[in-house]
Amino acid sequence: DEKMDLFYQMTADGQFETVLDELAQLNLREDQPLYSSLNKRYQALKQAAEDGALDTLYERGLRTVRKGKIREAKRVLSMMQDIDANNENAGKLARKIKAKERGGDSGSASNTRKPKADPVVRPKPKPRPKPKPKPVATSSGSPNDWYREARKARYSDTSQAVSLLKKVVAARPGHFKAHKLLGTIYQSQGNNSLAIKHIKKALSIRSDPGLQQFLERLQQ
Repeated sequence: DEKMDLFYQMTADGQFETVLDELAQLNLREDQPLYSSLNKRYQALKQAAEDGALDTLYERGLRTVRKGKIREAKRVLSMMQDIDANNENAGKLARKIKAKERGGDSGSASNTRKPKADPVVRPKPKPRPKPKPKPVATSSGSPNDWYREARKARYSDTSQAVSLLKKVVAARPGHFKAHKLLGTIYQSQGNNSLAIKHIKKALSIRSDPGLQQFLERLQQ
């Protein structure tokens, strides 16, 4: 049970692949005391770790595709398919890899240099008044984009992560992962009242036995 508590905290901290490796070595037997309760926590932790690992791998795969590192992207895709062969993001990544490969082939075939034309001397245009800069939009992106940015800023800039997560739950109150992450951040800061508020909200959206036990410990 103490191991489960540790794994749950590691999952909240984003150590998804480590948790999956540890859970794979955990040998639960039906003759163990409290087997049913432990097994429920095991299944909840495994699902949470797999979801987090898939999100992290998907982001890594997109970055490698954008950089043209197709071999690395395929390796990441294989890792995602090992976790869940039917994962939606794995399918998206596979399509992006294929599109990048097709684009790379067509681009290399038509990569011919054109002769330089003689420069044309044109009169300088009269300077126009500079337009006033437009204010930068602060609400660009989607709630899922903000959530991913918040996860990245979780340790480097906690206040920014909290700000982004507040935007997520304001735009999409039913975002389970945003409420869950807000709860764990507030708990790590010692703000148990806000942690309990967001954990309760997350549980009202989706049942999670491990998260329920986390809430019970907060309320003690």
